[in-house]
Formats: sequence, structure tokens, C-alpha cells
Amino acid sequence: MNIVPTKKFTKQFRKLSNKRKDKFFERVEVFSKDRKNSVLKDHALHHELQGLRSFSVTGDIRVVYKVIGNNTFQFIQIGTHSELYE
Repeated sequence: MNIVPTKKFTKQFRKLSNKRKDKFFERVEVFSKDRKNSVLKDHALHHELQGLRSFSVTGDIRVVYKVIGNNTFQFIQIGTHSELYE
């Protein structure tokens, strides 16, 4: 699996607490093995974000991403539900 982060994602990721970063890496491990695993709550986005997908890192932290190849994903944003969708 190949993950290509955007500059915005990288900047947002740096601001996360170490606990949230650890949880992110746990979820990416799950993501790399089975994107349909129910713990990820992976789903397609709509409206302005149509064509993108999202998965849960914690109860409120989400990763917005785009599938750009067979096994390549662009991580676009990471943040709370309200930071990303409102």
C-alpha cells in the first residue's frame, strides 16, 4: 500500500497529540489489511467532498482520503468531524 499525504494533511497531523498519532498508526495498519473493516467506519463522502472517502481514527478524528490507484491512497485531511465537514 502506498500513502501519499497532502501538505495540508501533514500540517494537520503534526498538530495531533501523541495519543491520537498512535491511534492513527493503529488504524492505518487496519486500513492497509482491510479497508472494509467495520472499526474504520469507512464511507464515501457527498456534496463538496464527492469522490472522496473517510475513515475513523477515534470517535471524532477522521481521515479524508482519495483512491488514486489500485493500492495508492492520497490522505487529504485529518481532524475532528466539525473541522473537516462544517
